[in-house]
Amino acid sequence: MNSDEIRIDEKACDDVIKDLKAVGEKVKETYNLIHLSNRHIEDGIKGSAVDSITTEYNKIVKMVKEMQDNMGNDVAAVNNIVSSFDAEDKMIKTKFYR
Repeated sequence: MNSDEIRIDEKACDDVIKDLKAVGEKVKETYNLIHLSNRHIEDGIKGSAVDSITTEYNKIVKMVKEMQDNMGNDVAAVNNIVSSFDAEDKMIKTKFYR
């Protein structure tokens, strides 16, 4: 590899992609739970399902928390990638201006 080339942390990129896909799946699951909760609310208005609404709501809260945690991990991974780019850029500029 030429010393002036920027190295890409492929594992970090793969990890970010994997985490983003996982977040996407959690979003789909959350959407489905919200849809199901809305149906339970409609049933509740008709006179049933308060316990089901609470259970579904608690599942949604848990899933949103997991999504927030995953996004925090993704942000950290992206920051690591950006830091490596910044370090490479600084090194290249230092060599260029000598």
